[in-house]
Formats: sequence, C-alpha cells, structure tokens
Amino acid sequence: MKFASLLSIGLLCAALPGFARYSAAAPAPSSGGPSVWACGESLKVSPTLAPQARNSVWDASAGQVRLFAGRQEYVAFQVIVRAPQKALSNVEVRIPALRSASGQELAASNIDLFWQHYMRVKAPSQFDNATPVPEAAAGEYPVQMVPLREGKPGVQFSVPAGRNQPVWVDLYVPEDQAPGDYTGQAQVLVGGQPVSTFDIQLTVWNFQLPRETHYKTYVANRAARLRWAFGIPDGRTGDLYQIEDRFVQMAHQHRLNFHPYSEDVIQDWGGRYRGYLDGTAFKERAGQGAGQNLLVVPAFGDSQSEVGANVRDIMNWWKSERFPASLACYLYDEPSEKAQYDEVRQRSKWIRSAVGDELPLFLTCNKPQNLPADVADLWGEVPASDISKWKARGTKFWATNEGYAGGPYVDTPGYAGRSQAWMGWKMKLDAWQFWASCYWLDDQNTFDSKGKKVSWAELNANPRKYLTDTWNNPLTFDQKRNPHTNDWIRLNGDGVLFYPGTPVGLREPLASFTMKSLRRGLQDYEYLWMLRQLGQRVDDVVDSVTPAPYKWARDPETWDRARLELGRRLHRAVGGGG
Repeated sequence: MKFASLLSIGLLCAALPGFARYSAAAPAPSSGGPSVWACGESLKVSPTLAPQARNSVWDASAGQVRLFAGRQEYVAFQVIVRAPQKALSNVEVRIPALRSASGQELAASNIDLFWQHYMRVKAPSQFDNATPVPEAAAGEYPVQMVPLREGKPGVQFSVPAGRNQPVWVDLYVPEDQAPGDYTGQAQVLVGGQPVSTFDIQLTVWNFQLPRETHYKTYVANRAARLRWAFGIPDGRTGDLYQIEDRFVQMAHQHRLNFHPYSEDVIQDWGGRYRGYLDGTAFKERAGQGAGQNLLVVPAFGDSQSEVGANVRDIMNWWKSERFPASLACYLYDEPSEKAQYDEVRQRSKWIRSAVGDELPLFLTCNKPQNLPADVADLWGEVPASDISKWKARGTKFWATNEGYAGGPYVDTPGYAGRSQAWMGWKMKLDAWQFWASCYWLDDQNTFDSKGKKVSWAELNANPRKYLTDTWNNPLTFDQKRNPHTNDWIRLNGDGVLFYPGTPVGLREPLASFTMKSLRRGLQDYEYLWMLRQLGQRVDDVVDSVTPAPYKWARDPETWDRARLELGRRLHRAVGGGG
C-alpha cells in the first residue's frame, strides 16, 4: 500500500471561513467539584479543552442537551466530566428512558454509553515526508469506545486530576418510534452521589432513514489479523467465525460493509458469509434484513485460462443468486512501474475476454494517464482534476487514499470521517474504500535488525512479537520503519476502524471515534438521498461544508448546522410541518 502524494501543503491546509480547532486550554482546575458539560458528535474533546457554555446540542444556562433524529437513526452526543485538582473515581453517567407527553417511550435499551480512551500522538500524520495530513497535529485524542455496561469493564470509570473525560452516548431511534418530543434527565454521579443533573430533549422527526445504505463502502480485513489479536490458533474456525461476526455486525450498525478477505468467493460468500449479502444475518436495530451493498472479489490465476475460469465461475454463481449488492473485481493495487502497467492491461484483457463487461473492474492508480481509460470501470486514487473529464465516458470513481476530504485518522478532527460521505456526494463518487480496518500489525513495514522484511510466515508464527500496542501506540502505518525508503508515509490509525477489546478484558471489537464519525456522515448521506428522491434542493447545504475537493468546513458546528437544516427540510417535505 502506497498513498498518493497529494497537493501542496498550502492547498491542503487551506481553511474555510469559520475555521475553529477548539483547542483552547481549560482554565486551571478549581479545588471544588467536577465540571460537566456536553457537545455533539464531531468534536474530539482534548483532555484540557475548556468547557463550552453553548454549542449545537448543549445549553449550559438551560441545563439541557437538545437532539433531533429520524427513525432508524443513531444520534449521539458526548458528556464531558472534568476533574478538579483531585482525581475522581467511581464516576458514572446515567441516562434513563426518554418519554413523550403522550406516554410514548424511547427505551433505555436503545441508549449505549462508551468511555473514550485517549491516545497520545507524537508524530503527526503525513502523506509523505513533505506533505502533512491536513489538520493533523501532535497531542492527545479520544480513540477507542469502551462500552459502559454491567460486567466487564463495568459502568464506572475514573477521571485524572485536572483533565476531561468524555463519555459517548448513542441513542438509537427504532423504526416504530412515534414522532414527537421526548424528554429525560441525565445524571453524573461520583461515588454514588449525584454531582450534576441535566435535561435531554429529543425530537423524533416525521421520517425514517432507509434500511439500505446508498453510499457503497469497502472496508477490508484479513482473518489472520483477528486471530493474531485475539489469540485464536490456526484451525479454530468456530472461535474465529464468532469473533468475525461481531465485527460484521458492528460495522453494519455504522452503515459500513466489513469485507472479510476470501480466496474462495463462492464457498465463503455463498456459505458462511451469505447472510451478510442477503441481509438475513442482520436482525437488530438499524438495517434489519438489508444486506451489504457491495462485494469486491479477486481474480486469481497466473494465466488467461486460470483467470478466465475463476471469473466465469464467480459470474455464473452471482447471476444465479441475485443478491442485491453490487459486484466488482479488484483488478490491481497501485501499479507504479511499466511492468505493472503491462500486467494491468493483460489481466484486464483476460477478464474482459472471459465475461465481457458483466464484471466491473476496480483499479487503484494515482497516475491514470499511464493506462487506457477502458482498462477498468471503477478507479480509485485518481486526482480530482482528472475525474470530470473521465466521467463523460461513463467511468466511475471511488474515494481511496486520495484525500478529497478530511483524513480518517487518530490525529484529525472529529468531522474528518463524517466528511467522507459528504465529499462522496459532492463529487458523485460511487464508493468509499478503506484498504484495511484491523491493521494492528504493520506487516508492510516490519523489518529485522539486518534490514530484511519479516515474512508473513514469521509474523503468523509469532504475531505477539510484532503486534502494534494499539492501546498506547497510535502510529499503525509507519514507513520510517522501512530502512529501504526515504519517502515515508506515517499515519496514525491508518487501516484501523476497529480496535481489539483485549486491553479491557473484552473478547470483542471496540469501535473507534473514526467509525462513529463515518456513521454520522453515512446517515447524513441518507438525508441527501431522500431529499433528492423527493425533488428537494440540497446543493446549497452540501456546498456549505464541502465546496470543492480538498476543501471542507473546519468547524464542528458548521457540520451540525448543515445536518439540522437537511433534517428540517426532510421533515417538512414528508408533511411534518415547520
């Protein structure tokens, strides 16, 4: 994997009016009790951030969190507890069921709380040794979402002296929830004693998000990474399948396609993964019965006959199954030399000869001028300047490593993940691809003391020796470890959307802040899609946050206001009034 070298630093760092980093240091902590405040989904709260008196969801003077959501939507906010000069222990946030004036209830079972674990970034993310990732900076960032629930690790947590501790709150609004206003009262307790109480008001709008997701995603993973992190030996397929399903289910609740790598597409996706395509595996909350919207398959073989037989078998199986997903074949990954470009042309001809244009071919290539346009149907990593002229030919494009929007990394702002789907809409992209989702071992940049790359077999034999300490080290992709390159990529949280729950005693995945941010953007995308289906305007709102490729709003409040405006338009369009 090699990232495209993007734009000049000046363009990448160009800010829009209203830019705000929200990095003001908090005043010196008092010797009194803790401070409690709240904020929305797109702000990464640093440990020293000053409490906000008012923002898109919070009004301190009224002591209220104000939320809006459609049915089958997750809406979230954050409760921030700041300790005084003395650390706090046995801290708990309680949010009971919300109720309407007519007696309707949003059950407490639809409310999930997560303690956010901080990671310290020492080396800010860079696309290469001359191009920093926009907005990336050293500091501490909330990353892993640790569930606060009965059992491990429990509902209580500690807050170090003089620091903030954010708690993420997910509210899921079921499909059958009656529209209207719901209220409740949240409490923050320390040692069992209430220290803060505030109101929550949720307005459920008169529309429902689709079960299906209309922006395709391709979030890849190799099963070996799960085995390595959770200590599952080779051959323990039952244990692996159970863990793997937890990842798929979590991704689905975030409107993402978790994509297990398979060397036998028909056996795996027609067998143990079948329910992920036809939707029968998804039985709870959002997206019940809705299958994944994209399947990307390899075309194995070293000869025309092998490749042709492989893709013909896949296409015959696919046409007989009639899954609702789109199908694509990963033609080649990032060719950069003449021999590789020649191979791309050859393999494309082999596949076209076998199945014609029935199987769309996906290619990642940041220098499309080195290949004919018809060699692939779906292109990733293409500079934005090349996209418009190619679209006239019917070519489709995916967002892949190119940085059209905010980088989905540990050290980028909270709206970075959210911006992916908005920019996808703006640029009329067909999908968003993240090359890995559980890259907990930097196998591409693992070398021994003699400068020899450690083989896959060696890694697999002793993964504990090489696994990244994902609880303490955010730098998951680091070419500075490679003694044979001087043009290095260093990205915090690259290839990581999930984290293993093992550091807190959980045999399950932990969601990341980036994943929550991606979900917010994918839900926003559904607002845009529904409004467009109803013939309503959306371009003015899209332009307010993503005016052009590589340019996006740098203020969390701007993103929240844009989503509220879309929601109000949609509410009115379906007969919900003003």
